[in-house]
Amino acid sequence: MSSRLAVLLALCCCSLASMLHAAPSVCFLTATQLHRDRFERVIACETDGPSSPSCEAAEDRELAGLASLRRNCPVPSLECQSALYEHYQYWPHRSAICHAAGSASDPACVAAVEHDEDLYYAVMGNCGYLSRPG
Repeated sequence: MSSRLAVLLALCCCSLASMLHAAPSVCFLTATQLHRDRFERVIACETDGPSSPSCEAAEDRELAGLASLRRNCPVPSLECQSALYEHYQYWPHRSAICHAAGSASDPACVAAVEHDEDLYYAVMGNCGYLSRPG
């Protein structure tokens, strides 16, 4: 191999390595998308009501995002695993409570949403999913 080709190959490898190091992880991107989907669900359900087509479609996207998070992200600790389990188990209850209430401002729905939010942020905090690796 000529010395020019060796230098060019070394530069390409170093460039690729630095680019891969700077790229966000699949887990970080998945968590970021879930965060967006969750925000859109909250807005749709509060604005149009928990039984509206827009709320239900947003809930479907968020639920798919939760499944993607479980597939794409490591579980770094027992606390993370426990938080994920609790949130994943409670999520359909929040949805059912708000659907039954019929209004996002109903006290039962408000309480369910607040509890779901606490569980969601416990996942993000305990698992570090929205912490960009440095």
